[in-house]
Amino acid sequence: MQIEEYERQRLLLLDRLLQAQDYLSAEQLITAQAPLGILGDAAFGAARALRLTAAVVYLATLGAANLAQPNDRKFWLSVYQSLTQGRLTAEFLQIAARLPVSWVLREALKAPGSRFDVSVLKRCRGTQQNWIDAVELSIDLHQLKLCEQLVRHRLAGKAPMAEILALAQAIVGRQGLVKRLHDLEPLARSLAMIRQHLPNTQQFEDIRNLLASPISACFLKSGCYEQAEQFAHQISGEAHQFVRTRALAKIACHAGDTPRSIALLDQLLESLLTVDGRHWLQAQQQLRAEEHAKLGGQPFAPDAAAQALRDLQSVLSAAGQAIFLVSGTLLGYMRERDFLAHDKDIDVGVFAGENPQRIVDALLGSDLFWAEVRTTGERPYHIPVQHLFTGISIDVFIYHAQADRWVTGVQSDFGFVQTFAFTPFELRKIQFLDIDFYIPDPPEYNLFENYGAWQVPDPEYISHLESPSTLAVGGLVYQLVGRRVVLHALEDGHFIKAARALDLLEQHHRRPGGMSLALIEALRAGF
Repeated sequence: MQIEEYERQRLLLLDRLLQAQDYLSAEQLITAQAPLGILGDAAFGAARALRLTAAVVYLATLGAANLAQPNDRKFWLSVYQSLTQGRLTAEFLQIAARLPVSWVLREALKAPGSRFDVSVLKRCRGTQQNWIDAVELSIDLHQLKLCEQLVRHRLAGKAPMAEILALAQAIVGRQGLVKRLHDLEPLARSLAMIRQHLPNTQQFEDIRNLLASPISACFLKSGCYEQAEQFAHQISGEAHQFVRTRALAKIACHAGDTPRSIALLDQLLESLLTVDGRHWLQAQQQLRAEEHAKLGGQPFAPDAAAQALRDLQSVLSAAGQAIFLVSGTLLGYMRERDFLAHDKDIDVGVFAGENPQRIVDALLGSDLFWAEVRTTGERPYHIPVQHLFTGISIDVFIYHAQADRWVTGVQSDFGFVQTFAFTPFELRKIQFLDIDFYIPDPPEYNLFENYGAWQVPDPEYISHLESPSTLAVGGLVYQLVGRRVVLHALEDGHFIKAARALDLLEQHHRRPGGMSLALIEALRAGF
């Protein structure tokens, strides 16, 4: 499901106020936001999907008491009261004892590792919406194996096609909200069962194509590369060839076959020169432009950034870690004593020390951040986190002592690790956004190693290809990154940046994995 940023922000604020027991401010927020639909079904559904338990209980209570049509508010109130109390309440049993959501709750409240009692599920009864509610709740609780059992049960029970399609829509809609979980295999199997159940006719061909992509993505996230590739190949039809090729390139990279991933990206770039490819690229450019316009093209608010940094500092200080500004955020501080105008996230660094795992554990154990730990490579270099309250993204770079250098890197969700080496530095305390913070000392030399002539703004600078700190320049990972830069630049309509990346790739075209001069010239001429 698509949750607008404004919706997410106000629900997060409400949940935070309720957890702080600031009920007066929560009431004032509801009063101000009521004309804007905060008591409506869409906001209530978003609160459930975002796993904001306090907000769900509060909105359900208000809705049940005040809405002319409270719809399902009493039902969900009884569900979440059971969750918070750790038992099925009398109110819940009175409303929903035989509904499928009761089975989800019973299983979710069991001790971890307990076996599923499918016999109880077989006795459940309900409408199409009741079964969808159960599937959504299982995903919201991160009980993905329960979702799989529900789908298997409904397919075995010959559920009507309308319900099967609705179940698929519910799962796909919530897939993006659980993408940080490492094991999405139950979701992949759930969607694969639904896809297999669909009639193999032209009428359902588009739906089968649409399902193949998230199935492949879920298998890939779970490390099931063979199954991921199997379903990526089933993204059929000329209209979907670009999605298919990109998916196969990503799978190959995750599986460690970098040369094949490079070859597939070259195939994708070459296909963009066709009529169909140009149409697809124009559609991508339009989507990117609309997305940029929706966000307003504005950087994040300084007060929100300050709050996110304070919370990150609090979490990592408790783990004995000092955080310091790096990369674009350090560049903004040194140039303007602020963020750069185009910044969309914050860059900070930490020293790995003897136990880098405690950094990972501190972030994963925090209730202030979402953290995505990517397992590519032998050690953690890069942890993308998102501040739950403000939505601000922060890249946490972990610096490891290797020989006479500090080495950090990017662990991409595409499946590669690119590393960068810096001269060891001390830390200097500074004030940034009225917060005591640290920066590398001397900062000028650190920025020189990262950007070269850092004092001169260069909007087309490609740090992953041009940074003096880049290791293995011209190697296979460098070649792969170059293709991705070209592709993303074309999708964004940044043709100057694409041309610059092609110039850099040309310098290494004789190396293993180098792009052919014929393709380089064709892309230059075509765009």
